[in-house]
Amino acid sequence: MIYSADYPTTEAFIAALNKEFIAVGDMHVVKAEYQLDRKCQIEDTFILLQQYQKATGTVLFESSFEGFENYVPPTGYRVLSYQHSSFTTITTPPADAAMGGNITLVVTNATNYAIANLTVNLSVFDGNTEIATYNAVAGLNNQATFSVAIPSGIGPLTIKTAFTGVPSNQVFVVYAGEILDSDNPLLDISPRPFDFFVTAQGVALVLGDYNGDGTLGIQDLTLGLGRYPANRLDAKNHLTATLTQDYYYPGLIGGSLTLNIAPKTRPLNKLVYAVYLHDADQTPAGQRILQTLTSDYSIIFNNLDAGYVGNLYANITVYNAYNTLTLGPTLPGYTITVDNPDIEPGSTKTLSFSPSGIERFQPGSTFNLQLPWNPQPTVVTIPNSEVFTYNISVPATYDQDALVTFSWANPLYANRIYLIVENSVPMPSIISLNKYVYAYNQNDQFTVSIYNSSGSTYSYTIKMYNGAVNPANLLNSNTIPVANTATLSFSRSILPSYTNSVTVVVS
Repeated sequence: MIYSADYPTTEAFIAALNKEFIAVGDMHVVKAEYQLDRKCQIEDTFILLQQYQKATGTVLFESSFEGFENYVPPTGYRVLSYQHSSFTTITTPPADAAMGGNITLVVTNATNYAIANLTVNLSVFDGNTEIATYNAVAGLNNQATFSVAIPSGIGPLTIKTAFTGVPSNQVFVVYAGEILDSDNPLLDISPRPFDFFVTAQGVALVLGDYNGDGTLGIQDLTLGLGRYPANRLDAKNHLTATLTQDYYYPGLIGGSLTLNIAPKTRPLNKLVYAVYLHDADQTPAGQRILQTLTSDYSIIFNNLDAGYVGNLYANITVYNAYNTLTLGPTLPGYTITVDNPDIEPGSTKTLSFSPSGIERFQPGSTFNLQLPWNPQPTVVTIPNSEVFTYNISVPATYDQDALVTFSWANPLYANRIYLIVENSVPMPSIISLNKYVYAYNQNDQFTVSIYNSSGSTYSYTIKMYNGAVNPANLLNSNTIPVANTATLSFSRSILPSYTNSVTVVVS
């Protein structure tokens, strides 16, 4: 049995019928009446003849077969497919429709663009041939309604929707600091936007919104020429912007434009940049979006119906491209922080040193500061025993991440307790301290323990110095006899006014 649905076109179906019947006219009637011996074969042949007559317009017989006087062929259907512009769609489109009838299709907006009062076109294609076209004006509800006739035939129909008579203009991405060759097609656009400054050599310098005021003007031209021919902040060096669409409809309400930003030299959260969207004469005022150290890669501009004329330009200007300052092995006895780890060539950063732990250091102590741009360490002198700061300057030629490390050169401890036992002390005697570091800038005390095993009573002299052993630093002196095999525990207070290490001398 031959079915029309098995063939992509009417022509292919007719060719199959011709091959089946070989000839036309009454011979088919004869074959159906006398050469077929099964009733189902007769019925199938009759249906094929009916289809052939309808498809080709050829009359094969005037009379009907006996028993089929009231036969009504079934209704045929056409499969429907759809193609839309970026801004139109059909509400609940049917997958197929009966041949010979009409269907109602409602076209509405597919995006934020409003299509009210705009002319919408709907076209019907049979294969690659357009067989019908309709136009309707969308109402205030952003809908255009169509009554579409479904013709007889074989194979699917394609229904396409789009705007008619709505002009679109292009959108270009330009990068501040980029150099355009003289044959760049952007330089042929008229009117030429302020973004392009053509030099005497015929090349063009792309200007940026360098002063950050949301427009392009003479001051930006001056700053741009100061950067010419190259600058580390030229936008093309650091990122690439891709438009989701490179055109817009200037008269449509609710339109938007999206740029997807991809980093090149460093993560996006290390960049400060702006995208300034404007038309050639910057009237009305353009739109500026500033991105400050964010990982957001999508930038969306709305209100494209603000009155822009002609092409739009998405001008990208980079203001900062930061590297990272990392503090390596820190200095024992201090917690070191930096005011901001983001650095650029020529920037200055402040390191803060806060005492940590129990040990403190005297003014005049020195440590090594190793900076990656200096082959030799910098020797830094500690100014006091409390919190202090130190500034480091990044050279103008250094443009990468930096690791800073620290090590002691000459630490002078401010709150240690040193024990000196002179040779005059008889042996064996066991002398020790209960601590070797005292609480800085607080009331504290320490204890000297002396065990006398010399064989007789011995008088021990204990002297306490604020700092080095020097008569001027002597705080107190005590001589105490200790019996043989006895233990002396001698305690002394350390006042908050002591700012040096304490030296205990036992003689």
